[in-house]
Amino acid sequence: MTHSPVSSSSSSASSPLYPKLSQREIKWGQGLLLAFILLVSLPYLWCALITPPGFTWGGLFFSADDQNVHLMWARQAQNGSLFIRDLFTTEGLVSGDRPLFFNLFTLALGLTARITTIDTMFLYHIARVAFAGLFVWQLHRLLIAATGGSPEHENTRLGALALATLTTGGGFIVVLLPFLSRKIVLLDHATKSSFVAVPEAFALLSALIYPLNIASFALLCFLLRAIIENRGPVKAFFAALILSNIHTYDALPLLVMCLVGVCWMAYKHENLKSKLAVWSAIFVGSLIPILYQALVFRGSEEFRIKALTPTSPPAIYHLIPTYAPLVILAIWALYKNRGAGKTKGWTPETSKWLFIYAISLLVLIYLPKSPSLIFSALFSRHATNANLYLLSFSRKMLEGLQIPLLVFAGAGLALLPHRKYTVPAVIAVCSLSPITFWSWTISNATENNATRVQAFLMPPYYLSNADAGALLALQKVPDKNQAVLCLPLIGSYVPRATGLFTYVGHWAETLHLERKLGQEMRFYRGRMTPTEARAFLKDNHIGYIIESPYERNLAPNSSFARSLGLKSIYSANSPDGETIVFQVND
Repeated sequence: MTHSPVSSSSSSASSPLYPKLSQREIKWGQGLLLAFILLVSLPYLWCALITPPGFTWGGLFFSADDQNVHLMWARQAQNGSLFIRDLFTTEGLVSGDRPLFFNLFTLALGLTARITTIDTMFLYHIARVAFAGLFVWQLHRLLIAATGGSPEHENTRLGALALATLTTGGGFIVVLLPFLSRKIVLLDHATKSSFVAVPEAFALLSALIYPLNIASFALLCFLLRAIIENRGPVKAFFAALILSNIHTYDALPLLVMCLVGVCWMAYKHENLKSKLAVWSAIFVGSLIPILYQALVFRGSEEFRIKALTPTSPPAIYHLIPTYAPLVILAIWALYKNRGAGKTKGWTPETSKWLFIYAISLLVLIYLPKSPSLIFSALFSRHATNANLYLLSFSRKMLEGLQIPLLVFAGAGLALLPHRKYTVPAVIAVCSLSPITFWSWTISNATENNATRVQAFLMPPYYLSNADAGALLALQKVPDKNQAVLCLPLIGSYVPRATGLFTYVGHWAETLHLERKLGQEMRFYRGRMTPTEARAFLKDNHIGYIIESPYERNLAPNSSFARSLGLKSIYSANSPDGETIVFQVND
């Protein structure tokens, strides 16, 4: 097989397609792999070590709310369910609609936890680190294919690996030039007061936070390599099938790429027949889960509303500086390779297919609802302007853009003058971006996400032992077809920890969020009559009410649940106050 950094024996480095790799490339590749694994693992060790006395760490940081969605899916698989219900909203509980959606990644995670009895959170991080290693391996194999395995382009491959494992994008720009922070938005630069950062746009940040996303990165590398090498249609079919199921957003650009690629080969009278097997396998494998989800979309109002939740992309003048280091290096490679007879750092097949993939991706991301909106779609300053873009989830497709840029940027890095000094300097400067991201992450964990808890009702990373105990008490509830009333602070953890529904738990997964949040606050503030409150609880199948210090802040001097005569099934004290769980029905 083709050698990669994760292999240890040079004897297996030969390949029927490519020559033997040098010991230098193997050792540097293995070193970058080890560095990558450490960089995406050590912050978790730190967060565990700084757990405050009297608190329990939830095992997550940055976007705990979105990760709890994946863990909620895994929880249901652990409980024996193939199909997934949205436990962050009560519409499905009230209507009794049959769930039809499933995700292979979280299904495997939950079933493994069910069979082995290993904690799901531990398996979640094992999967994250394992897929991080798989990504580096598959990226290296893609780079070998992209460069034809030529020893001449060893530095191109190592440069691209270094950029992928040690850097992200242009986040360092606002570190070196702070005055620009008011002018441009960089997707790898986090701030406590906003949701600007998009970790899934970069492999390093995806591996740090999202196992599902770094798995998608690895599958994308595999599929792009299959196209360049034109081999392995069966493997390509199943890889596309899995990718389209676990992260459908990545499959749409592949579908467009396949259509454009086949049309291009037909137009150029290339040998389409010899390539049709791989291209058809990827197209069909990507299409099947999309068609299935389209059927679910049509038959479920709950699924339809969630799918149409706007996650619009940044303006193009924010996207360009975000990827500026990679773009500049890619342009440098093109400049140095100008003119006839130049030996490029990639094969002709590579440049053609990766270019088509990148263009397909960008077109889908910024595709407007009508031609008259093209300018606004590219330059809109409003990140959630749902009226502009044809695809409501367009920002989520940014995930694949880094891959083709890495291939060309690696060649640019290899062509820098005085490489002994310039390459380490470029890597060092670009590594400031993930360093500042980690710095923000650690700072945010130290304050328990307090800024975003207060401003956006985002969940804390550390729960008091009293709050964690409340979740353990609810975990023992036998009837899971009930909802828990609480603020989304603890509510974010309820589905994953207990398998119960929560009335309000997530900004996108909870349908009709503003109305529900208003009703919830009216309840806790005692602004409902007893009759109205009981009807509210019954109509929404609410079986339990959590009253923690978070909820008590809404009405510090009273307990509306207690005034209704509800029975307490759990209570415990924490440094912030008492946490009580009330049972609505005896």
